[in-house]
Amino acid sequence: THDYLKSLDPNQILESFASQKFSEGRSGSFFVFTPDKNFIIKTISTSETFILKHILKDYLKYLLKYSEESLLVRFYGFHSLKTSYAPDINIIIMKNIFDTPLSIDKRYDLKGSWVHREVGEAHVNNPSILGLDRDLKQPFRIGTIRKAKFLNALKRDTKFLMKKNIIDYSLLVGIHNVKPKYINNNNNNNNNNNENELENILEEEEKYNDIVIDMDDITDFDLEKYYSTFSTAEYNINKGLLSIDENEIYFISVIDWLTLYDCNKQSERCLKIWCKNKDKDGISVQPPKKYYNRFINYANDIFE
Repeated sequence: THDYLKSLDPNQILESFASQKFSEGRSGSFFVFTPDKNFIIKTISTSETFILKHILKDYLKYLLKYSEESLLVRFYGFHSLKTSYAPDINIIIMKNIFDTPLSIDKRYDLKGSWVHREVGEAHVNNPSILGLDRDLKQPFRIGTIRKAKFLNALKRDTKFLMKKNIIDYSLLVGIHNVKPKYINNNNNNNNNNNENELENILEEEEKYNDIVIDMDDITDFDLEKYYSTFSTAEYNINKGLLSIDENEIYFISVIDWLTLYDCNKQSERCLKIWCKNKDKDGISVQPPKKYYNRFINYANDIFE
């Protein structure tokens, strides 16, 4: 609670808004980061507000039971901003899954669909640009045992969503490329040299990544020591998963799960299939059970 209130200090937030770039999602919602990058403030639509109110009690019960294993993005606040000159603005405060001192070198938003699910050359030229399903060219290698744990948790989470008639959720994956020079760091290097090298690397990464911790906040940050807290035998989805070859660290969450398979979505599906002649199995909009099955099958394919 203390960390949450500290992150949402009104004076700091208003000050950060002046220097922060507002981002617009594909759904038309806007989101910004709290000054410490711990949380994301995001606007949601009237329909999403209705869904969240409807499932909130069950969502809280579910997380209380499975908080250690669940991949569902965490909501910490749900507010309505009222003004005298505009309609109410509904916002949610959710955990930033990329809240880490490590750079996020690649990002993917994955659904298991393939129609209009490719960024293409822009992602190839700049991997920090969010990639989609068809941009993913290699699997996430986490090992057999951890894959089984991961899929069990993912199935449980998405079954919860399926029973609520929810679709269109995504698996957000951030990838940190492990720096070999810090894994096998030469202890003969003096502290000043280590600090200067780390600062140079993080400053270079900051050009391509909005979610890099500020150098002022990590004066004593030891990258080699931080890497040593990861293990290929450890399964801690809330911390990040080290790949079995120890070259990457994955940060994973299920996001965008406030879309109901209602009349609007059913009409959208019919329009895309019958009027636009799109692949009925490849479009994003699917009935909840079919969406769930495709999502899980896809996750099973891309994790090894």
